[in-house]
Amino acid sequence: MTLADLNAKAENTGGLEAPNNTGNENFYIIFCFGDWIAGLKFKVTRQEAVLVAPSLPTPNDHLYLSNLDDQAGARFHIPVALFYKHSFLKEDQDPAKVIKKALAEVLVDYYPLAGRLRKEFDANASLIFSWICVTRLKCKGFIFAVLLNHIMADGIGLSQFLTDLGEIAMGASGLSISPVWKRETLKPRSKPSISLPLYAYEQVVGEVMSVDDLVHSSYFFGPKEIESLKREACMKASSFEALSGFLWRLRTRALNIAAEKEVRLMFLTNIRSTIEPPLPHVYYGNAFILSCAKTTAGMLSNNPLSYAIELIIKARRSVNNEYIRSTIDFMEIKGHPQPTALGSLIVSDLTKIRFRDVAFGWGKAIYGGTAIGGVGAIPGILTFFIPHQNNHGVEGKLVPISLPSHAMQKFQLELAQAMQKEALPFIRSSI
Repeated sequence: MTLADLNAKAENTGGLEAPNNTGNENFYIIFCFGDWIAGLKFKVTRQEAVLVAPSLPTPNDHLYLSNLDDQAGARFHIPVALFYKHSFLKEDQDPAKVIKKALAEVLVDYYPLAGRLRKEFDANASLIFSWICVTRLKCKGFIFAVLLNHIMADGIGLSQFLTDLGEIAMGASGLSISPVWKRETLKPRSKPSISLPLYAYEQVVGEVMSVDDLVHSSYFFGPKEIESLKREACMKASSFEALSGFLWRLRTRALNIAAEKEVRLMFLTNIRSTIEPPLPHVYYGNAFILSCAKTTAGMLSNNPLSYAIELIIKARRSVNNEYIRSTIDFMEIKGHPQPTALGSLIVSDLTKIRFRDVAFGWGKAIYGGTAIGGVGAIPGILTFFIPHQNNHGVEGKLVPISLPSHAMQKFQLELAQAMQKEALPFIRSSI
């Protein structure tokens, strides 16, 4: 396994250098005290990093990572932040200490997260998987932030880990159901073969979007906006299909991509129940593949929204057991390539993952989702649909978008025009 890209990503996140000890005690937790709000500057007092080890002895072994874990598109750290209000019932408790104690206990079951990734045949090369930061605020609320190396878990797996951590923090004596590793379930076939086209990994020659001038903004789409898009489409479509198609068209226009150039919309598809046999319910490894819709920029921009939605529906329906197995075999044969970056947008739908429901004893989070935009192995092409309640109590989807400054201006203008009747509220932020 080559870790050059992984180590480069770890350095870019400002991660801490691992100590020279060995074993399973490689999980950092950082405690910060002060005020912090994304996009604003406040004084923050940071304490020394503390190494949190499992509270009981754990196996000392080498574990298999599947091709879906080790795919190039997963070689980055998932940044998730959870914001919690002050609780009068917790006046005498320090969330940092509560979480630290619970973390040591939950790592007994999730001991691989307390390990290291080692380069094959090189015991001296390793990478820490996880960092946690607890920031206490003057209002007596706090922010819980985690950076988890994506090769260890997908969004569902991370949510499962955080939910279990929360249950222990609230006094549970142990986990009701132990998590499952079983990455061997997703091994390639004995004779790897690719029987279907995998458009997400077609390598296209050309100039990719510049990341030197990326601007990050987030936009809230409530029920009114989603219903407006469905009416415009004049066809049966899910909220995901309508919003994805709309944003794909808008972003393509904003980037002014030449009409004859290919563009792709890729979206993460959960395969836990689709693959044969199905994966265990408590499997927390990467269990997603990229579905892909493709066309030309001219066809996408000049056709109605229904055109984009039809392509998305077709791509979703194409995912079956053979598609999944072909993807796993493709990575075995081709060596885990990056997904196509040129003219691409990748959507990760977090609406069913519900990071906001993670609780440590201070109630549910008022925000739970990605901490920053523009993340991923290829900056700027990945966005998320994050469940969110706006200041008016309306439930909807918060969508971070990353574009070069000139393209962002055009994107915002066309978005405002498209949603003028619905009075779409922009949420400008650094995420």
